[in-house]
Parts: sequence; C-alpha cells; structure tokens
Amino acid sequence: MIKLIDILAEIKDDEDIRKEAYSWQKPDGTFVPIKYNHGSDAHRIRKFEPEFDNKDDHTLEIWKKGWNRITFIAHTLYVHNEVRRPSDKQKSALIDLAIRAGLGEVSYEGPEGVNNVILWSKDDVLEEKFT
Repeated sequence: MIKLIDILAEIKDDEDIRKEAYSWQKPDGTFVPIKYNHGSDAHRIRKFEPEFDNKDDHTLEIWKKGWNRITFIAHTLYVHNEVRRPSDKQKSALIDLAIRAGLGEVSYEGPEGVNNVILWSKDDVLEEKFT
C-alpha cells in the first residue's frame, strides 16, 4: 500500500533536486539554490566581501572565484563559467546531481566558442558482456 507520507516525501525530494539544478555551485562543490535569479544572487553572494563594488559584474567576479552557474533543460544539466572549467570535486557533485535528477548528461558552457562540452553522459557507462 502506498502511503501519503511517502508520496509527499518524494515530492519534496524532487523539489530539492530541482532547486539544486537551478543554482550557483560553490568551489567546494555544494549548491546554493537561486532565490531570485543568477545575476541578483551573484550580487547577494558578494555583497559582504571586502572588495565589493556595486558597479562590478558580479557574475564574472564569482566565476573568477570558482563558482559555477547551474541550470537544466530537458535531459541536460548545464554548468556555466566563462573563466574556468569545473574542478574534479565540482564535476563529481554535478554528476551526482544529474543522476539524482534523472538527467542524461552534464554539459559545460564556457567562454565564447566553448559550448556544449559534455563532461558526463549516462551513455558513458561501461557495459560488460557476460558469456
């Protein structure tokens, strides 16, 4: 028998995963869900830094510090940083998130000309044949 409490818990888990899939990713790999939009949240993230200047491009400034902008469309989790590629720790967290969210791939979007670089795909799984 399916219990209502189990259904509600599953819905909450799905909401949490969607929040992580639309977020900023810290250099340590953790996700900070978006409260308004990526631009305004970049401003909020930097607001209390000593070098903060309201005129800065806050998205660019946190990219320089290793943060990644995370979004998803259809079956792809996108990681965007125009300054650097995700670290191994960040990449591992992104793959874990894509798997938990049931997405098929993680794609890196970088500086101009570096688009749709597949960092991971569910099709990259080694399939051994047993005879």
